Amino acid sequence: MDKLSRFAPTVIRFVLALSFILHGLPKLTNAAQVAPFFEKIGIPLPYQAVIFIGLLEVAGGILLFIGSGTRFVSPLLAIDMLLAILLTKVGKGYVGGYELELLLLAGAVSVFLSGPGAWALQKANKSA
Repeated sequence: MDKLSRFAPTVIRFVLALSFILHGLPKLTNAAQVAPFFEKIGIPLPYQAVIFIGLLEVAGGILLFIGSGTRFVSPLLAIDMLLAILLTKVGKGYVGGYELELLLLAGAVSVFLSGPGAWALQKANKSA
């Protein structure tokens, strides 16, 4: 089983990458439609914030997928999910509320702690 354990972070990294890319792309392609929601929840400069978060999620997802800069980008994605929970989900409870964002946050923290795993451009023992 030890030979396979190096793939555990890889599985998490690939699924996180897909999730962040697929959640970030609509923010970039429909920023004008998403910005009013950001404004409604009190985020300043809502249009710019949508673009920033969309870029973070897409670029961060790509970096996770290729396994480069994972220890830099994973905390940023974890903060993104923490803010999403606090600003939009916390009052809705776990199921049907913040469960997805909490899982993405936990996955990002896991990648930060474990490193990228197998099939990564960076080596697991490097800090970035």
